[in-house]
Amino acid sequence: MKNEAFESAKKIIKNFCVRRNVAVYFGATIWQLILLIAKEFKKVYIVSEDEKSVEVLWNALRKENIRNVGIILIEPKLDFEVDLLILSKVSNKVDKKKLLKLVKGSYILVVDDFDTFTELLKDLEEIFGKALAVEQNYCIAIFRAK
Repeated sequence: MKNEAFESAKKIIKNFCVRRNVAVYFGATIWQLILLIAKEFKKVYIVSEDEKSVEVLWNALRKENIRNVGIILIEPKLDFEVDLLILSKVSNKVDKKKLLKLVKGSYILVVDDFDTFTELLKDLEEIFGKALAVEQNYCIAIFRAK
């Protein structure tokens, strides 16, 4: 993640996410973004299907003495309130309709690749309505689930 994109994501999170208790992170591991979320939120859950990358991530988190991050290796059924859901390069990997049930009242931060960002934005706007903020140059957007 380029520094400008990281700063843009940081600004969006600070501007929109007043409550910062729980964040859930789906998708490609962007170390800078995970560190930011871990510093800003009390508890962070990373959802992944790739055991090998999870092991590398877990070791890196421990090396950095980050203790507020948990890792979920299965499709989550969240029975707790989520303040921010991060979708990182997950264009077609996540059932967007299921998201609605997971994140009622939450913010959804989207970080995607340039070639799939516009399509993903349209899909999410059908579910959540117009994005609260979009940084088209960095492929970042934030939504509010109703």
